Amino acid sequence: MFVGGSFVTDKQKPDDFDCIIVFEKESQIPDRTARFEIEGTNLDVFFCAEDQPDILASFIAVFSRTRDDRECGVIEVILRDEDRKAIWEAPNFGPTPETLELARSIYFQRHVINWNNQRRALITIHGIRSHGEWNAEISHIASSSGWIIAPFTYGYVEPTTVARESERQKIVDQFRDHINDIFDRYNCNISVIAHSFGTYVVARYLLGFDVPPVYIDTLILTGSILNESLDIDRFKGRVFKVINEVAPNDSVVSFAPLIGQWKDPLLGNSGKVGFKSSSTLLDQRTCEVFTHNNVIRRDVVSKRWMPWLEINAGRSGISPRALRVLTEYLARADDNDDDDFD
Repeated sequence: MFVGGSFVTDKQKPDDFDCIIVFEKESQIPDRTARFEIEGTNLDVFFCAEDQPDILASFIAVFSRTRDDRECGVIEVILRDEDRKAIWEAPNFGPTPETLELARSIYFQRHVINWNNQRRALITIHGIRSHGEWNAEISHIASSSGWIIAPFTYGYVEPTTVARESERQKIVDQFRDHINDIFDRYNCNISVIAHSFGTYVVARYLLGFDVPPVYIDTLILTGSILNESLDIDRFKGRVFKVINEVAPNDSVVSFAPLIGQWKDPLLGNSGKVGFKSSSTLLDQRTCEVFTHNNVIRRDVVSKRWMPWLEINAGRSGISPRALRVLTEYLARADDNDDDDFD
């Protein structure tokens, strides 16, 4: 393992202990990072694996520099067993710029935000003909890492029901109330996992405002029925990162745009073929194993989604408190005819 932070400096009373524990295989890594406090010292533990050399090299590089990019010391603790010498060998190459930036984001963000005040809410939205039973699995995993779990449930509905514009708008309005209530109640940063019709609900909400009342850090789309031609850059200023799980074997999403009564340009097959546009906001991953209903399981939630949720928490560009202050200020400005105030 590697040890960094003020604990390895000449600071008289170090208050943080940072370490990287290196496993042999990625599959051995625990589902979440660890944070402790022992006698006033914060312990921040990161996990990497030998078969993730680029990620490992990135964290070593981050530990080796200060915030102002000066070199600093790192202690390497070589663990041994009876059968072989050093359990692993440090990578002899530098990380890619992309992975290094990701590691920096994880490391520095976790030190800037006070742990006790880091409020993060995860809102989930289920699809039609479902009660969102998969929320039980997500709740266990995300809550163990300190997330507030706030599922949006609108009940079990049939396709014939949501085929009516008035019914779709009713559900979008319910979601609007739900996300605003969570934001106000907990003063928190918000991320969203949306499945099937849920992808339509959250997109309709976000794109319905010139500036949405609530920003979203990470928006994860699975079984997406959004139009594959949708310009993802339209989400700029609304979402920090969009993750789209593409399942070529998803036979359900193809039916969404075929329901004649919908006649909604927002509908399409992006969950099956992916979005056509490229954007710095968008990350798309394709998996042949996925169908419409088998994506939201423990391996995907803990290994694919939680890292993104953790990395992007608070990254939407403005804190909840600052957003509230700005909103109130603009409201007063609109009511005030004084040009100087504007």
